[in-house]
Amino acid sequence: MKTLFFLLLTSAALFAAAADEKIKLPARENFHLILLAGQSNMAGRGVISPSDRIPHPRVLMQNRQGEWVPAVEPVHYDKDFAGVGPGRSFAIRLAASDPAITVGLIPAACGGSPIASWQPGAYHEQTQSHPYDDAVRRTRRAMKDGTLKAILFHQGEADCYGSAPNQYRERLFTLIRSLRQELGAPACPFIIGQLSRFPQETWSEGKKSVDAAHRAAAAELPEVGFVSSEQLTSNPDRIHFDAPSQREFGRRYYGTYRRLTAPPSPVFATFTPILAMRDGNPAGLSRAQFVKINREKDQLRFAGNGSRLALKLPPDLKTFTVVMDVTLPKLPEKEGALFARPGCHNVLAVTPSGQLAFTIFAADRKTFCTARSETELLPNLPYRIAGTVRELPEGETSLTVHINGTEAGRVTLREPAFPYDGALSFGSAAPDGNAAMPLEYRLKNLWIFDRVLDGPETMQL
Repeated sequence: MKTLFFLLLTSAALFAAAADEKIKLPARENFHLILLAGQSNMAGRGVISPSDRIPHPRVLMQNRQGEWVPAVEPVHYDKDFAGVGPGRSFAIRLAASDPAITVGLIPAACGGSPIASWQPGAYHEQTQSHPYDDAVRRTRRAMKDGTLKAILFHQGEADCYGSAPNQYRERLFTLIRSLRQELGAPACPFIIGQLSRFPQETWSEGKKSVDAAHRAAAAELPEVGFVSSEQLTSNPDRIHFDAPSQREFGRRYYGTYRRLTAPPSPVFATFTPILAMRDGNPAGLSRAQFVKINREKDQLRFAGNGSRLALKLPPDLKTFTVVMDVTLPKLPEKEGALFARPGCHNVLAVTPSGQLAFTIFAADRKTFCTARSETELLPNLPYRIAGTVRELPEGETSLTVHINGTEAGRVTLREPAFPYDGALSFGSAAPDGNAAMPLEYRLKNLWIFDRVLDGPETMQL
């Protein structure tokens, strides 16, 4: 109790000192603005802890008066019980990515607001406000000081009932276009957070319809992203994300933002893979062994336990890159392998949360290291995944993972790796096709190179 009191007292003192000190804004191009829009799960209802009240020197928020103040929870003020949301966690990650920038949060989410209230002139009774008009007004005011970099959106719980789901898609698409037009930011990333998927929660047909609209916006509209809420947990009310989940949600929003804003790839000269497959046609895979794999249109379907594609590679291959165009029909219940060396001493796997986990074992078969992606894969969306194994001097080995051309994870094994015999298996590392790490997935294209490819190069294939 004394420790908690001390932390509260210290954080309050830090906040008071920061608030008293006049905010010095950077140059407009270095002040990155983030609009937070939607309803209560964007505003935040997580329980605030002392650490949430400690300011970050380069993360600010707009207060009720439109002034810039240190960003501490609660960022929003839509209702008296506003708490921890995803915005501050996102902003801290963004600020950490570039020491030259300051991040400014524009809180505009309104608890309980249906999407019908997110159109010009619409009024929301619960917060006695005009959600759309207020968001535009606050953002325009903020843009006098900085540059709008993204819109984070979480909304839809209020539209899962009655006839509302039938109109949701059209209203969402209209909102995205309208906000961008009004703010003069036609290419501004618009990132949508998935509705809650709490354990033992059963989705209604209305909620499924709203979720489908969110996914459709990310698939069909330019610069729109979708963020999974898989495995996030709730407050006791079973409606709102709890504080730890909100912080994690902010980190996931940032991962999607990074993917959307990755610089365009330059054009590279072509290079020849040692093995390749296009459009699910295995004719280009020499020395291949297939076990219980179905070809569906232009893809190979791995059905989990029992499916295997085994390739024989040069036995002295110490450095290589595997590039795959992959779609997951669902996330696995436990970690499952996209590909592995026999014995699973080098595995690229998908976790139940959708992260990639690239693992390599040392020669003793006990020591290992794993590169984990921040970005999480979502079901039924295509991804280009690249895994590179690189032999380094002094017997070390590095692993690198890229997702859609962006580096997602890297790690180095500081001792000799387990010996490689030249075999590589997809779907199962076992000769009989029975996998210890089964994974259902569809494979459209596959390339294997005897060299390192960086992220932009993988997107030129």
